[in-house]
This record gives sequence, structure tokens and C-alpha cells, in this order.
Amino acid sequence: MLGRFTATPFADAAVAQDGTLLPLTITAAAVGLIWHATPSLDVYSYAGLEKAKANFANVGTVPFGYGNPLYNNTGCFTENSAGATCNGNTREVRQITAGIYDTIYQGNFGTLKAGLQYSYTQRFAFAGVGGAPKTDDNVVMTQIRYYPF
Repeated sequence: MLGRFTATPFADAAVAQDGTLLPLTITAAAVGLIWHATPSLDVYSYAGLEKAKANFANVGTVPFGYGNPLYNNTGCFTENSAGATCNGNTREVRQITAGIYDTIYQGNFGTLKAGLQYSYTQRFAFAGVGGAPKTDDNVVMTQIRYYPF
């Protein structure tokens, strides 16, 4: 049970109709590189993958568990659809990010640093009735930090 210890908020287990716990098997991996290009400039890159295996039980045609192919995903492709029409249990999340961090000022009054980061994230859901939704997100973030000591 790894779910609560990963960046992706996977559950540790699902519950079957009879109350039996269905533990989830999760694989998580991350790798990163940091290059101190100059004494004041760091360049970094990280990549990660988190993946869950389905674990489910059915009572006739009533689905239970996580990643069940009988779950309704028909509304997953329509923005603002009712929650009951998009189960969309997460199967896999992939992310790659890269950025720079520069020390602008370091002296008697503290340290001032600035950073720029780009991140590309993909999320894949388990296939269900209506398909297997996925999404791709591109994010650019900036920050300025002041350390007084």
C-alpha cells in the first residue's frame, strides 16, 4: 500500500460490496538531475511515473473496486458533466519538469532568488463504459524568493 505516499493521490485500497478490502498495487518511480552551471545558477530536470493496477469485484452487473471496466466514463469527455457520469479512476500519471533557479542577490541583507519552471503532465484513466479518458497539462511557473538570513 503506497497510495498515500506518492505525489498522485491514489487510494491505498478499495472496498468490495461485502466490505472486503481490495488493496491497490502502485508502482512509483522518479529520477532527477541538477546541474550547478555557475555558483549562482542551478538547472534541473525531473521525470516521474506513478501507476496503479486495477482491483475490483462485481455483484452481477454492479461494479465495485478501483479501475472497474463497468464504471461509467461517458461524461468524462464533456466539461461540467454530472459526477455520476465520469468515474475516471486514475491508472497512470507521468510528469517531466525542467527549470532554472538563479541567485540574483546575496549579501548583508539576505538572499534574493528567482526561478522559472516548465512542467508537462499526463493523466490516464482506466477504461470503462464510454472509453478511457486522459489529459495533458502544460504549466509554466515563476517565483521570487527572499531569504533574510
